Amino acid sequence: MRNRTVNRRIDTNGKKTEAEADEKQALGFPLWIPLIALLLCETIRIAVSADTKEDYRRLLGRFGIITSSSTAPSATSDEELYIPLDFSIVSNDAIMERGKTSGALAESVPIQPFTILSSLSLENDEKVKQGNDMLEWARSDEALGIEHHYEAAYFDYSKVGGPESILGVRASRDMDKGDILLKIPFNSMLTFHTVESDPVLLHALGEDSTAFEDTVEVVGEHPDYYLLPLVLLYHMSIGEKSKFYPYLKYIEDTDIKNFPLFLSDSETDKLFPPADYPDIKRRAHEDRAFIARFHEKILVPLSSDFPELFGDNILVNGRPISSSDNYAWAFTMAKSRVWGPGTFSSLGDGNEPSAIPYLDDNEIHMLVPVGELMNFGPGGGCAECEGTYAERGKSDPDEMHFVCTITCPIKKGEEVHFWYNDDCKQDFAHTYGFVPLGVDDCRTREIKMNRVPVLPSSSPLSPSEKVLQGNAVLEWVKTELGIEHYHEAAYFNYSKVGGPEKLLGVKATRDMGRGDIVVKVPYTSLFTWGNSVEDEPLLRPVIGNGSKAFENAMKWFFEDGNTDTDIFDAWMLPLVLLYHVSLGEKSKFHIYIEYILDTDLSYFPIYMGNEKMEEVYPPIEYPKLMEKTKEDRIWAWEFHDKVLLPLSEEHPEIFGKDIMHKGKPILSLDNFIWAWNMIASRYWGAEFGDYPSGDLAPGRKNSELYHMAPVAALMNFGRQGGCLKCEGEYQGGWYNGVGSIMPKEKMHFVCRARCSIKKGEEILYWYNDDCKQKFVRTYGFTYAGQKDCGDDE
Repeated sequence: MRNRTVNRRIDTNGKKTEAEADEKQALGFPLWIPLIALLLCETIRIAVSADTKEDYRRLLGRFGIITSSSTAPSATSDEELYIPLDFSIVSNDAIMERGKTSGALAESVPIQPFTILSSLSLENDEKVKQGNDMLEWARSDEALGIEHHYEAAYFDYSKVGGPESILGVRASRDMDKGDILLKIPFNSMLTFHTVESDPVLLHALGEDSTAFEDTVEVVGEHPDYYLLPLVLLYHMSIGEKSKFYPYLKYIEDTDIKNFPLFLSDSETDKLFPPADYPDIKRRAHEDRAFIARFHEKILVPLSSDFPELFGDNILVNGRPISSSDNYAWAFTMAKSRVWGPGTFSSLGDGNEPSAIPYLDDNEIHMLVPVGELMNFGPGGGCAECEGTYAERGKSDPDEMHFVCTITCPIKKGEEVHFWYNDDCKQDFAHTYGFVPLGVDDCRTREIKMNRVPVLPSSSPLSPSEKVLQGNAVLEWVKTELGIEHYHEAAYFNYSKVGGPEKLLGVKATRDMGRGDIVVKVPYTSLFTWGNSVEDEPLLRPVIGNGSKAFENAMKWFFEDGNTDTDIFDAWMLPLVLLYHVSLGEKSKFHIYIEYILDTDLSYFPIYMGNEKMEEVYPPIEYPKLMEKTKEDRIWAWEFHDKVLLPLSEEHPEIFGKDIMHKGKPILSLDNFIWAWNMIASRYWGAEFGDYPSGDLAPGRKNSELYHMAPVAALMNFGRQGGCLKCEGEYQGGWYNGVGSIMPKEKMHFVCRARCSIKKGEEILYWYNDDCKQKFVRTYGFTYAGQKDCGDDE
């Protein structure tokens, strides 16, 4: 749920490829000593994935939270597991899955490390000059024409357990939100697209070539990722004739001796102790087996078929260009530096054929010369990077750019760095050859994936008591909140459509024709983030627009610096709900909240152990449900750690740990999971333009506001829901989105009938069109005839 990106790497199988359950704590300080040489010489790269954000309904549907093998709650307390984390669900290693060899091949090839290519030993001043020379070359219009605003410099990392001097980049000017940090022409990035502009290389590696077809056969998806190392080697072989020559000379100097691929087993054990990195040797062996297979299936035939390009007489690094040692080096360079994929997925309007035909959804893996010196660091959240195009509806590479804009102020001289990705430490070591402090232990991730939240209790009321309770809520909303409605609680028989014989819903209390009001809710009676921050003077600086909690939430959600605030009010709504829960009877919504506190959530995947989930939702029908709920578990924990814990500490008078609910602090992980599920399964949307206070960010004005309407608590889902049209109205007419601020008393959320409804008939509405897996994660049930998700989920 995070574009997040710096940066997510594609997992082509949709699952992790490594057994991570036995990993322990992150690399300790003593191990920084053998890493210092690497950190001084190796500038780390980033992988940017400008994932297109999901529609908010999909985001709501993400929240299924995974499970352990038992439905019993974990014995480990929230407090014992409050460990800050920063990682994404997918890993760069996962892209290797389709390229893995069989066990037989893995055993038949030598597992000796590949030969380490030599690197220069430059003094600090020389490295700075070398870096700045490359940056200046990249900026030149005669070279690559890349716009950037930083320069090479050394930084002291000793305070975070690193070396006293490490090469990076510092801002060459003050930059504020929206300023361009980088602007890179598409043709100035080293990508597999290079073959399209080189007729000779196109014949050897292009989409119609044997090498391309063989690569697809060996690796499956994303052949450009595996052929990118060959493009890199080709450009190295032509030397100064390559437009990327200064960049290639720079990375040729990279020290790779700490990458597991180039270490013996004993060397690996010393640098990455098996107790902390139990699978790292196995992964290195699998990589070597894959490269041996790739060499046999692609490189050897390529060398024979195109000797003028990849023959043994063409040397790179003193070895035949197509040797396995060279491919191992180039593959390491590519995977530790690659930006992408998906950065150009937003090109055009989706109806035109791509100018780069072999790319699915315009996904591109690329090497970017100006990203060469940027270090890993959490400040990467200050940049949003994505593919752009001068005119929508076309996809001419000459008009394509990759642009990074600033999302938080950076002063001249401050270091500019990126958050490469969110891998846990064993994955990180495998990809980058080192582990910085603060990278999460893979075991911690496993705990977070499999901790089942405590299932909230619900009252065992009889059907008649449930009807009385429901009608009491409906009467209260009418008299206390001024909500107009024409229905009452009743039970309905759903057995004919595969449901229960008794299901609580609402029936019409009068005949209604087309255009008649079914529900009319005053704006001030909607349960929204905006109403709360406006009505509660103490709450606005705590969770309102511009608050630290608001900023933390946005920084967490858009870790790559994305500033789109389309749904920011929805992310704050669970906090509003928990605040009102803590108020008890002092809340104007206390009757409604008491009602939803009684909700049975036992059929939500979030509250199921693995065995129960497989029993209730068979994997043959819901093949990715468990995997997706694992991702959601991580998502929930991250939001809790990065937003809720700081909020609890900064504002103990409102959200402190001594303010309890269900025997736990009001902002505990379990309470947050409950609140989010309430929002996810009950939210409505309506276009209101802006809150009367004008709190909305500019990009959010005149768009849908998310809220809960207490009167809808009993309405069931059904196809007849198409009879209701619900939207924001203003002064008796539908609001058309023009203007930004309106008086509260003139604003209503209104549902009108679009077909006849007879007195006594059930009133239903259509929640959304999600497929089964998405729907069940949001609502805890499915319905007859619902479409399967296929590859969409």
